[in-house]
Amino acid sequence: MTWSKNDDYEFFRRSGAVILAAIDTCDDRDQLAELRELKAQTTERLLQASFKPPVLFGFRAPGYVTVGVLGMERTLPHPGLSGLDYAWIILLHGIHASSVLHASTVLRNPGKRPGNALRNCLAEAADWVERAGGCVDLANAMRSPAMVITGSGGICFTPPKGLTLNLHPK
Repeated sequence: MTWSKNDDYEFFRRSGAVILAAIDTCDDRDQLAELRELKAQTTERLLQASFKPPVLFGFRAPGYVTVGVLGMERTLPHPGLSGLDYAWIILLHGIHASSVLHASTVLRNPGKRPGNALRNCLAEAADWVERAGGCVDLANAMRSPAMVITGSGGICFTPPKGLTLNLHPK
């Protein structure tokens, strides 16, 4: 059996509940102090197990894209995918993208169906981020249901739970 970060989180969560139950029934002052110390350590480990480092996305140098989890980010030559630039603009606006942006204003050449064109550009960019950049969290943030582009071109971005983005300017 392999042990994952989710297993750590569940282990420390359940251990904390057991320790709290023991604290409630304990009458021995020395043992109570020891249980409280153990609960504090368990809470600290629980927070460590649930921490996800921020995801970096940006254009630190002309012609290059930086993607990845903090500490393991990669700076790669820009592949020429306009979807990366569009995703960066949408992520920069965050949850306010729906009130500020529309596919016809984001795309350089919107055409007759801007929603479909933008959705295709973002899908292609998300595939590249996952494959070449090795950053599944960022790729998922660029896909539906996090980033929804309606057929008429409306843009709605809902950050995935637990995702912290650090966007670097162009």
